[in-house]
Amino acid sequence: MLPNLNTSYIPGVNYGPRGPHPAGSFEIWAPIEHVGAIMSYIMLHRGENSILFHPLTQHCIEDHTGRIAWIGPSFNIDRTCLSFSDDECDEAQYSELRLGYSAD
Repeated sequence: MLPNLNTSYIPGVNYGPRGPHPAGSFEIWAPIEHVGAIMSYIMLHRGENSILFHPLTQHCIEDHTGRIAWIGPSFNIDRTCLSFSDDECDEAQYSELRLGYSAD
């Protein structure tokens, strides 16, 4: 694991739809500095799973619609549960690491 990572924040497996995601999922957070290597690994090892990549910025709608990349067959994202107010978006994740979008 990464030094200074608070592992109590690591989410579990979602066995069904959650938020805008229409199927079970598991979240993998990666700092932007390592996204290329992680995408390469996932492309080689995903099996039959569909993988959705998207950033978590302060722009929820855009992060789940215009800034997405699928590896494998895509699913429709449920946009009805996304906030149009940037104040209600996801906060930066793992900010204690000072990596990725939390580096500023």
